[in-house]
Amino acid sequence: MKKFLAILILILTFQTPSQADGVNDFQLEGMSIGESALDFFDEKLIKENVKNWYSDDKFIPVIITLTKSNTYDWVSFHYKKNDKKFKMDGIRGGLKINYNECISKMRKVDQDVASLFSGYKKEVKNNLPHDQDKSGKSFISGFKYQNVNGDRLSVYCTNWHKDMKTENNLNVGIYTSEFMVWIEEKAYK
Repeated sequence: MKKFLAILILILTFQTPSQADGVNDFQLEGMSIGESALDFFDEKLIKENVKNWYSDDKFIPVIITLTKSNTYDWVSFHYKKNDKKFKMDGIRGGLKINYNECISKMRKVDQDVASLFSGYKKEVKNNLPHDQDKSGKSFISGFKYQNVNGDRLSVYCTNWHKDMKTENNLNVGIYTSEFMVWIEEKAYK
């Protein structure tokens, strides 16, 4: 029941008009694209939680475990290197959840948010190998909505193989087109 409530809250966090201009109008944990992470976290906490995931460092990833959230177990965001205001170009929330339960909840989220993304192109992935598991034993299923500018909302479930020693999860993310170009073309090169 707690997980169902969390998903319901997740759905309600997309408090935006149906004619919104882009992902800047959507919120995750009250945060929106273009806002300063300093409005939500102190600078010390941000710097302590910086990760080194990419070969290119145009954007800096941060992941923070949430202790007072009914929606997500953690949140991650990316900001541009040397940006003293820590303006967010990508925000993602994650919820640890059983994979089969995740798929069911992901479908429900899709039904509930589809009308908010009219005019966005939708793409669906089902049980594709996860690119972060070189063994090919972990899988990902999900969907994304992307507008003509390249801004994106993505929702997906990850089914990690036991050798990866991480928990299965539901992820909901919002990203700018600039961030998406970087992640797809430069981040891992």
